[in-house]
Amino acid sequence: MADDRYANFLEKVFELTKSCTLPWHYLDSSQTLCEGMKWSKTYSGVGALVLSDNVSFSFNTEKSFYCSTDGTYIVLLVKGTQPANVYVVPSTFKNTVYLSAEIYGDIITRLLNLVQSQFPDGEVFIDKFLKE
Repeated sequence: MADDRYANFLEKVFELTKSCTLPWHYLDSSQTLCEGMKWSKTYSGVGALVLSDNVSFSFNTEKSFYCSTDGTYIVLLVKGTQPANVYVVPSTFKNTVYLSAEIYGDIITRLLNLVQSQFPDGEVFIDKFLKE
């Protein structure tokens, strides 16, 4: 069941992104976040998942993004062709909050689509070019 506080958080992130207040970047452009990605293997809360440190972790580099505010990272993470999940990663990389697509899928999908629309896309360019 969705927690209203987390849903409201995601809505606010969406609105701040829409107003260009939160600048997003490709996740693979941050060595700090990508190095080891231990924050993606553990998170606080019910049903916490803990994986060993030697588990390799890959993600879709064209559909995974991050922004930062107040020393905390907000990460949209897409693994392969799976739906995006959101991680709220403090600067300590501990006590990460995980917001799953299973629970918050609609708003996460809207957020991902909005973020992706802010980056150049070859297919979009071709469609726009052909319409001119």
